[in-house]
Amino acid sequence: MTQAAAPLLLGALAGLALGTVFYFGLWATIRHASRATRPWAWFVGSLVLRVAVVGAGFLLLARSGVWPLVGALVAFAAARPLVAYVVRGGEQGAR
Repeated sequence: MTQAAAPLLLGALAGLALGTVFYFGLWATIRHASRATRPWAWFVGSLVLRVAVVGAGFLLLARSGVWPLVGALVAFAAARPLVAYVVRGGEQGAR
């Protein structure tokens, strides 16, 4: 199991970065689209860009083996509450 620890940790760091980019991108899209004349263009463009970046990142991690991919998937999911906490300004009880 010790051989899997380093790739798992590196994958988790990459997954945290990918999740942060994805969820901050979603937050920025919602802020801009609420004031835009064509909000659908913001949502579609942002979705395509965010999915392309995250998909490419996961694809590169998958080429490294299963452990980096597992770490990345777990950290990607963990990035959502962290980004929500930061976006809300560290409120107590942020979900």
